[in-house]
Amino acid sequence: MQKLILSNIKQKNIKNVEYQFLKKMRNKARSYSRPTIKRLFMQSGGRCAYPGCIKKLIAEDGITVVAEIAHIQAANKGGLRYYPSISDKERADFPNLMLLCDEHHKMIDNKENEKKYPIELLKHWKAEHEAKNKKATISVPDVVIEQITTKLETTLNILLKNYTAFNEKKDFGIIEDIFKYVFNQIEVEYDTSINEDKLLDLKLKIPENFHDREDAKIIERYFSDLWFRINIIELFVSNENQEKIKSLKIDIQKNYRQIANIKDIEKPIEDFNIIEKMSEKYIPNDKLSNPDYLANSISLVLYFFERCDFGKKTNNEAINENQLNLF
Repeated sequence: MQKLILSNIKQKNIKNVEYQFLKKMRNKARSYSRPTIKRLFMQSGGRCAYPGCIKKLIAEDGITVVAEIAHIQAANKGGLRYYPSISDKERADFPNLMLLCDEHHKMIDNKENEKKYPIELLKHWKAEHEAKNKKATISVPDVVIEQITTKLETTLNILLKNYTAFNEKKDFGIIEDIFKYVFNQIEVEYDTSINEDKLLDLKLKIPENFHDREDAKIIERYFSDLWFRINIIELFVSNENQEKIKSLKIDIQKNYRQIANIKDIEKPIEDFNIIEKMSEKYIPNDKLSNPDYLANSISLVLYFFERCDFGKKTNNEAINENQLNLF
């Protein structure tokens, strides 16, 4: 298949189309009619269809729903037991649905259990359970139907939120190259000692920016723990196209202004949380809990802070910058 190079606008539009399609598809595959819901509860006898399970599907008060509507053939592509041969309407219809307790619903939909719970087995359970409860009578008040509908909407919103969070890819540009470089060079031995000038500047710079002593200690510890990575980033930057680095600097300055809610990039940082919030901007959504990515991103932000691209400068740094601007 020919690869198409799309502009950011086109990519955004495509993502929106995918999102809307997903929403529409999930609505259809989970659009249970009121008669279907009533029939499910009536023919379940009010209990979980998993063999041997005696858990009730409606709580003792007679109105609180604790049931889960499970699909025999999955509602969505990628789900367990998904086959494209049936329509979304059929997926949401009575023959494809069964009521389970929360525990057993999770069990049959666990990827690790895929081979244990094939379609035919679940159909067999459903038929046996309904035959056993054929003569049972159970009242299904309207409040139960409303709860199922509300529960469905909540589930749908969670699915859509997760889809948005993990499938919309940000374009991190040169940052991806920096992170890749750090990961590749992490095993290489470098001189990681801080030269005396930088050490002196940092000793003066940190308390100028972080007036709270505890915050200052946290930033000092960050520099101490991450200096190795900061050195690698400096090595990358020194050999990279400087126009790209200028663009990254501008982006970091913009993020600093927004997060700190200020206009002047040379204002003291004050709160160490600002560093962490800035760092989160440069981590892919699916890597936010990855400690290596967090370490790289904090190192990147601290690198730009150390080189005076945001935050308050020391007098010595300001003098040096003015001298450089004379040339």
